[in-house]
Amino acid sequence: KAKATVGMLVRCGLGKVGRARCLLWTHARQQRAQSQSHSRQSRHSVGCSAPSRGSAQQRRYGTRSGHGTRYPATVLGRAPTISHARAPSSWRQPAWPHASAVRSLWVAPIVQPVEEEGDHGTQPFSPNIKTVLVVSKFTRFEWELKKWEAQAEATLQDTLTSRGTDYEMLRLRHEIHERNLAEILESFQRRNVNVVVRYPHTLQPGDIASADAVFSAGGDGTFLVTADEVLCPTKPTVGLNTDPDASQGELCLRHNAGGSVKDSLEQFFEGNFKWQKRARIRVTIESGGKKPEIVTTRALNEVFVGEKSPFKASYFLLSVDGGEFQRQKNAGLIVATGTGSTAWIYNDAKLSTHAVRKLLCLSGMDAVDDVVKRVQEAYNNSLVFSPQALSMLYLCRSPIDNAIFHAESPSGFAKRIQIRSRSWDAELAVDCHHAHTFNDGCLATLEIVPEDRLLTAQLV
Repeated sequence: KAKATVGMLVRCGLGKVGRARCLLWTHARQQRAQSQSHSRQSRHSVGCSAPSRGSAQQRRYGTRSGHGTRYPATVLGRAPTISHARAPSSWRQPAWPHASAVRSLWVAPIVQPVEEEGDHGTQPFSPNIKTVLVVSKFTRFEWELKKWEAQAEATLQDTLTSRGTDYEMLRLRHEIHERNLAEILESFQRRNVNVVVRYPHTLQPGDIASADAVFSAGGDGTFLVTADEVLCPTKPTVGLNTDPDASQGELCLRHNAGGSVKDSLEQFFEGNFKWQKRARIRVTIESGGKKPEIVTTRALNEVFVGEKSPFKASYFLLSVDGGEFQRQKNAGLIVATGTGSTAWIYNDAKLSTHAVRKLLCLSGMDAVDDVVKRVQEAYNNSLVFSPQALSMLYLCRSPIDNAIFHAESPSGFAKRIQIRSRSWDAELAVDCHHAHTFNDGCLATLEIVPEDRLLTAQLV
């Protein structure tokens, strides 16, 4: 019951504590309604042949078919279409005490971003690949070698060890990457596929255009840098994780238990995958002045706007979905896609176990471990949405709310966002790997355009 409710609450403009309180209050209302409904049913005979209109409590809360969650019709509006399993018995106990402490909070009806039809295929498909571009990770060990290229390896080892760097670990990670990269190239060669290997910083203008498919060999960072160069929506872009012990590889082909990057690539060639079109944010930056310059780029994960110095407050005007510009002062703004909803913005917006436990205690409720865990998981899981959804999740970090600045909607979902800078030393960063100057007078427009989606693959 908590998961279906939190999916609505999280997309309101309330802060984390406010949304969590709404969750707890709604849950208490549901428990009280169910308890009253059971007491009424116990006073009537069972087995009536005529269909029942339901109790007054059921009609008020709009029970859906099956084991659907009851939503207070006067508070949450019409219940969204969300399929979910029957709630565990531990959640169907009498209402928590002192739930009236948060009863006055109001939650407006909201629409959860949905996956667009036709965004990804369900049928495996084997492409006719003749030429591929492999963008290899530039490892930390290679970076150190290039930086200290005048030194012998023994001297380099002493230099790195003296500053506390684990030289042997750097070398090991590099060797693992090189070994897996060699297996990838061997797999292509066995199928008579022409291969062009590049580092991200050595990509040539015609490399991507001349390739039938683009593969990144590294981790999520390498995939993001590679995807930034792919503009064609029909060009397959596939990530291969060359060091799964050191990188999560959420954007790469996932290895089976005990599998290797070679096995993942073999499954791909055999057609055991499905296409997935990941939405990207189109970022248009207009500089201030009489002759503004316009720069357009795309973000697969997220866009960050804020001061270069983390200890300075960021100042800008924010407009969401064509609304009026509102003055904002905070620690920066994050705008993420569904792909990025499990990354930076998730870790910034999620509720910790400590915060949930303290909230329960302040509300006069029993902060037992099971309840704390369920509330925390329900809230945090509601922050994640589909990579195909044509919507953006935005979050103002540590918003200032006083007599001058009003953070009425510090977070939520949007189709189009505009930011006008009022800062003096700010940047707009795209996927955490390149940044644009974004000082006073600059205007950034962020929107999801279907034509910008990236064609990726997932193993089935």
